[in-house]
Amino acid sequence: MSVETHRKSHYYFVDESGVPDIWGRRKNDLVIDNPASRFFLIGLVEIKDVTTVSNAIDHLRAMLLRDPRFSTIPSLDVSKRKTAVEFHAKNDHPRVRERVFTLLCQAFHNIRYSAVVRDKRRVRSIVEAMKTIDPTYRYHPNSLYDALVRRLFNGRLHFEGSRYTVYFAQRGKSDRQAALLSALENAQRDYEQYAGLDETEPSIRFVSGYPRQYQGLQVVDYFNWALQRFYERDDNHYWKRLWDAGKVRCVIDPDATGRYREGEIYTASNPLTGEFN
Repeated sequence: MSVETHRKSHYYFVDESGVPDIWGRRKNDLVIDNPASRFFLIGLVEIKDVTTVSNAIDHLRAMLLRDPRFSTIPSLDVSKRKTAVEFHAKNDHPRVRERVFTLLCQAFHNIRYSAVVRDKRRVRSIVEAMKTIDPTYRYHPNSLYDALVRRLFNGRLHFEGSRYTVYFAQRGKSDRQAALLSALENAQRDYEQYAGLDETEPSIRFVSGYPRQYQGLQVVDYFNWALQRFYERDDNHYWKRLWDAGKVRCVIDPDATGRYREGEIYTASNPLTGEFN
């Protein structure tokens, strides 16, 4: 689906990777019982020319569907409604995944990615400390989700006269539109107060949808998958390709406190491409 562009318009596509839950329904510790989900992150891609990127994604999928060399890949069977209708890094065949990453790294696609990552082991420690202070305190996974959204958008929603459209990947059957829009508004106010700006009241439109509807959500899914794989498996193959192609603006990691108490902000001058520590 194409999205209308505007001279002062900003288009953000947001999705998560991992789960914000720390304890299961039976009070079991998911950080220990499910080590593959130690990290939870929220990622965002800003796409300048949404129509061009969307058309490129659709063209690649159509080309793969026509290519007889990919005909034996089950997920490209149209009847299964998987890769044939949307790219999803976790489930896509490695040969398909390689093509998508090659597309995303191309210089003419003006895509910039940012993310906030939390180590749930540290989050759990903070929650347990808070329970010691206040035994009535209860951890809510949505609060972590919304806090990361607020941090991610800090400084991104304040340009006077700008129009912002924020696409969020729909999370199951729950309707989070009001809560997430509140987080965006809080992020805008936080930055205005920090920078001493007047209230600019830019136009913000919030859209919740599925990746098959908005190709930008397929793009952020691929970035998130590469970053999650780097953190969880210490595998930087795909992540380094995206970084070296200049597609990453920043990664905020409040739990990387080896050098600074407040954590790290990885940028071009402080790259996140080597061995995870």
